[in-house]
Amino acid sequence: MQGPATYQNIIANTVVVSGANGGTFVYAGVPGPGNPPLAWMADSATDPYGNALPSKVGVSQAGDFKATDTAGDYVQLSAAQINLFLAGGSTLTPANINGGAGLLSLLSGTRPGGGEGGGGVRIMSQLAAIANGYAGTTPVVDFSGSAILAVPGQNLGQWKAFKPGSVVNPETWNDLGTLTGYTVNVARYRLSPDNGEVEFDINLTGTGANGTLVAFSTTLASPYLPTPNSKTYPLTTNLAIASMTTLPRVGITTGGTVQVAGTANIANTIVYSGGFFMPTD
Repeated sequence: MQGPATYQNIIANTVVVSGANGGTFVYAGVPGPGNPPLAWMADSATDPYGNALPSKVGVSQAGDFKATDTAGDYVQLSAAQINLFLAGGSTLTPANINGGAGLLSLLSGTRPGGGEGGGGVRIMSQLAAIANGYAGTTPVVDFSGSAILAVPGQNLGQWKAFKPGSVVNPETWNDLGTLTGYTVNVARYRLSPDNGEVEFDINLTGTGANGTLVAFSTTLASPYLPTPNSKTYPLTTNLAIASMTTLPRVGITTGGTVQVAGTANIANTIVYSGGFFMPTD
């Protein structure tokens, strides 16, 4: 039957649809050209009025649901997981999403040859990428090909924290500034992806005019602050123990002041050096 039915309800023991371009179609409003069905089960590319349809939608005898478009791409609900398949060769392995044992898992598909085109997972945020100067298809997180993790502008295979307030810009080293009475060879800090810890890298040389407790010119801001207590970390040195009046160390207060304690007026041949990770919780 084609066209609007004259019956409001149909009750039957068996309904069989057969023949070329056969199917079952459900419409909102009057069926016709330009009004494709809301739902359908068919083995054709169009409905009876020429409206384009995915080639196949149905539930198998095993209870699997599958929807396929005219290009051969399909979505399948099977065995408590969703399979996603993009056409391009029958040797492709489809991706799937499953929630087995209460854990939501996302597994990428694969294709022969491996490498960048071999499969993977990319998480993207078009809004965040565009707002930070990247193309809308720039991945926020990339587990594709040979990459363990990549973010914009970084080498593949590296874990990176993001800058505070950003979801696409990777963290970089921040400068601790100057330190009165010392030559600052290196004094920097950055967020680590490991539980939000802050990594410090410090190397100082004496000038013969340093005090026993001196603060760097840069004050740390949130989220680089230690909580709930201040932290202290030792520095290595080539200063003889017999010449020390104060053990060299770095202190970070909850207010963000980074201080170096050490023997006063050390010579320019004396070095204080150290690297450490500071928890922020």
